[in-house]
Amino acid sequence: MNSPRTTLYRDKQNAKLMGVCAGIADYTGVNAFWVRVAALMLCFMTSGAIIPFYFIAGLALNKKPEHLYVDQD
Repeated sequence: MNSPRTTLYRDKQNAKLMGVCAGIADYTGVNAFWVRVAALMLCFMTSGAIIPFYFIAGLALNKKPEHLYVDQD
């Protein structure tokens, strides 16, 4: 399998805040809207305990390389 979805990146082109949810959506193939809804639900279910993990992931993940933004089709 030769796919660009082999590494988790922050997707700054489709980002709303830091690009973590957009990167997870690109990595998993799920629509970014649903990943953001799941993150918001997790925020409420954990009383906000997930928020520091979001920012840690935003700092730890690399930006998505420019050549991966080009669609091959």
